[in-house]
Amino acid sequence: MFRLFAENVLDYALFITDPDGVVLSWSKGAERLLGYREDEVLGQSSDLFFTPEDVRSGKPQHERDEALASGRGDDDRWHVRKDGTRFWSAGVATPLRDEAGLLRGFAQIMRDRSDIKQVEEAEHDRERQLHLLTDRIPVLIAHCDADRRYKYVNKPYAARFGRRQSEFVGRQIRDMLGELAYAAIEPHVSAAIRGERVEFEIEIPYEDLGPQVMRCAYDPELDDEGRITGFVATIVNVTESRQATKALRETEERLRTLSDNLPRGAIYQLLADAQGHRRFLYVSAGVEPLLGFTPAEILANASVLYGLVHVDDRARVAAQEIAAVRGLAPFDCEYRLWTRWGSLVWIHCRSGLRRLSSGQTMWEGIFMDVTARKEAEQALREADRHKDEFLAMLAHELRNPLAPIRSAAQILRIVGMADPRVERSTAMIERQA
Repeated sequence: MFRLFAENVLDYALFITDPDGVVLSWSKGAERLLGYREDEVLGQSSDLFFTPEDVRSGKPQHERDEALASGRGDDDRWHVRKDGTRFWSAGVATPLRDEAGLLRGFAQIMRDRSDIKQVEEAEHDRERQLHLLTDRIPVLIAHCDADRRYKYVNKPYAARFGRRQSEFVGRQIRDMLGELAYAAIEPHVSAAIRGERVEFEIEIPYEDLGPQVMRCAYDPELDDEGRITGFVATIVNVTESRQATKALRETEERLRTLSDNLPRGAIYQLLADAQGHRRFLYVSAGVEPLLGFTPAEILANASVLYGLVHVDDRARVAAQEIAAVRGLAPFDCEYRLWTRWGSLVWIHCRSGLRRLSSGQTMWEGIFMDVTARKEAEQALREADRHKDEFLAMLAHELRNPLAPIRSAAQILRIVGMADPRVERSTAMIERQA
């Protein structure tokens, strides 16, 4: 019956070795699993079935030593068949002793469990990949069950609270977050456990860090029968970006307030390429009372503004623009623009230039209405011209009568009249003339 048992159990390799591991008996199951016929393997060392690396590290002898020490030696490892293929064995080595207690050999039992090992290794690989992915992304990830206990958190989530990942498993969300923080997210947790997918952004009052703005997504977890077993939370801390956005918005509002209330002027931002194409990115509201065109009209078509340049000033403006682009030097120019109402205004335009990585040139600057100054300068020039003309005319008109007066005074002095009054008068006339 024992022989029938050994010969008919084909799912297991059953064989006996001597105390040194030499094969003494061989079953049909051993032949089926390992590929050797009985006549090929009897008298051979059982090391033949171990991988070369296990043989080099002494695993066969270690297994026998373990069996002698504890009564069994675990044989769960990769083994080698006759054809060189490998399989994972779930096996055991048991020492065989006679009535006197002397060691007569070892009973070896092996079973091919490669399928289970492959599943385990695949599961291990998936888990390793999960950790590889989730622990390196700047996103907090938590997996919780329907009782609101943690099943898994990634490394960034645990680090956020200064804890190890293992400290979260099995703990209640409320206990780990604190009462105030949990109260903020509790309605969304309840919705997820009801089977709803929720996305929200909320300021959470953490006890250690203070208020933090978090963008969250909760996805329900369902089993094969559609029952809700928990949810997965993905969380991104957007506090810094929200603060930066708020600061940027406040800065833009201040800039817009200043630029829109600029008296008789406007601020602009212009993008130009090497082919001469221009596009306004921003023009403040001050352009409309100055020129009669709205910022939207100029943003839609840059030529609206460039077409207003007085024909006599266009060549000079173009030359200064080219020089500024060539040297990335400030553009500083005064020229005339036509308004929508048909009048002319003098503009003083000053811009800073910078080259972008795309090769385009960014112009950022301001233009101001200097018509009043130009008119005042013109009035001063006219007044100065009138003054020069008046003085020239006055000198001419005075020169004509003074010449005979001086000549008469000189004649009186030559004649030498004895009256002292005439002498004094003559001296006075010469001096005053």
